[in-house]
Amino acid sequence: MQSVFLTRIGTTGMKCIRPISRTLLALLCCLFFAAPAGAEEIPFIRIDKQDATARALQVALARFSDPKDSDVQVDLVSAVHVGDKSYYEELNSIFEGYDAVLFELVGPEAKVRKNRVADDPSTRASSSEGNVAKENGAGEKSDSQASAELQAQLAPVSGMQAALKNFLRLSYQLEEVDYTPEHFVHADMTAEQFSQAMADDGNSFWSLMFKIMLESYAEEKKNPQLGGELKMLYALLHPDKAYSMKLLLAEQFADLKKFKSMFAKGSGDVLIRQRNDRALEVLRRELDSGKKKIAIFYGAAHMPDFAKKIIADFGMRYQSTVWLDAWNLQDPNAR
Repeated sequence: MQSVFLTRIGTTGMKCIRPISRTLLALLCCLFFAAPAGAEEIPFIRIDKQDATARALQVALARFSDPKDSDVQVDLVSAVHVGDKSYYEELNSIFEGYDAVLFELVGPEAKVRKNRVADDPSTRASSSEGNVAKENGAGEKSDSQASAELQAQLAPVSGMQAALKNFLRLSYQLEEVDYTPEHFVHADMTAEQFSQAMADDGNSFWSLMFKIMLESYAEEKKNPQLGGELKMLYALLHPDKAYSMKLLLAEQFADLKKFKSMFAKGSGDVLIRQRNDRALEVLRRELDSGKKKIAIFYGAAHMPDFAKKIIADFGMRYQSTVWLDAWNLQDPNAR
């Protein structure tokens, strides 16, 4: 099969496709999972196999507990931003058992609370994040403007994400997870905070994408083998393109470490560590208020940093992992 592809396309064509495919896979990694965050001592994403054949892309629910109080439990619930509808249905059921679910979203909490109005004063008053802008000395109008500007920047990305969701026959997290329960707590930056943090580090979303593109070309020079490109071509020429592409992407996402070098330290600091620190501030507040069973619901790539800090800064101990099927990778055409 590989010789057929090489004959059809030729060496020059493969040289052109190679960096494009690496850039595309890195970009998709950003869209679906966010940037990878260092070495993983505890795995948070994997491919489960049955008889050496991929069965499912799985994400972890990793449990930590306080050795001084066995009733205190913090679960890191890994998210993929597009997945099977059944995966999000399982999450909705799991979330019912927590005192608080801390969730990620750069922007206003009301954006994902389907039954609430963004400018409802009572919603803002009861929201864990509603008065963050005021607490930081920033007015609601400035954060609203920052949110609109950020959404405008990300509009092409959102369109790509929606198209890929439909192409891969998957569902979108914000459309399937029920964020309306009162125990859901916004634990992320506001749009203004995020934009300012990126600016302070001399970055924007598009400058980050440009760095990924440059790094893909650098990676091409260091590692010129054709295997990944042939897989990409095979996926595009497969009769069931949705299934074959989903399988290819799952293999890439399950090995997030290979994308580590594509993210500069400063960008990773904002995308991962600073946002995580904000979530951990909320975790500390919720624990201090007496909550015992808390979930942190963030992208899988955030979890290694969370795990390290929960152990070092909160004195928690890792207990166990439950694996959740996020993508069904079984061939729908197999008999």
